[in-house]
Amino acid sequence: MTLPRRSLLERFMEKVSPEPNTGCWLWTGAVLEARGGYGALGRPHGGGHLRAHRVAWLLFRGPIPAGLHVCHHCDNPPCVSPDHLFLGTRQDNMDDMRRKGRGFVPTPPVRRGSETNLARLNETQVAEMRARAAAGERVDILAAEFAVAPETVYRALSGKTWAHVGPPCVLPPRPISPPKPCLRCGRDFKPLRRGLCDRCRHRASEVRQEGMVILPK
Repeated sequence: MTLPRRSLLERFMEKVSPEPNTGCWLWTGAVLEARGGYGALGRPHGGGHLRAHRVAWLLFRGPIPAGLHVCHHCDNPPCVSPDHLFLGTRQDNMDDMRRKGRGFVPTPPVRRGSETNLARLNETQVAEMRARAAAGERVDILAAEFAVAPETVYRALSGKTWAHVGPPCVLPPRPISPPKPCLRCGRDFKPLRRGLCDRCRHRASEVRQEGMVILPK
């Protein structure tokens, strides 16, 4: 004997438990915990599931236009009461969330300067370095005294780092290293790599692969 198929409304209402204090219709069926706690109603013949609050709207209010979401006035995901639902865009849902003060995640404080784990200096040292550099002290002397690389001093003085300490220091242009002659052919080139220019270095590499060794002149 084949049992008559239950209607969607019958399947839906047998999983609803009205809550008298809030007026919510609490869903007692399956719940999508990973999807915010919304109720779910299975499709027949293993066809997946429908969200219960969307089914409530279809049953008691009508079709859901394309591009609209079924949102909650009560902010209770398991609620399927049609009186607590409304249609809106994603932006409407986000605006409603902000008006109610939900979904706010406090921004962690920004760690700057000496608060970071990689800082080699502190705010007092950077301010002193800038004052001394403005008075004419050389960068290499400051780097040696504070035990940091000259590049670190340049970046701190120019404001590329430690920008929160104060105004940067105006620095003279950094000196440009003159070209150096190749140890083999004598051509000027930059940068110096093992004393050879690119042409001689490539030639030495080719000869080395053949088992020969070329020594610089």
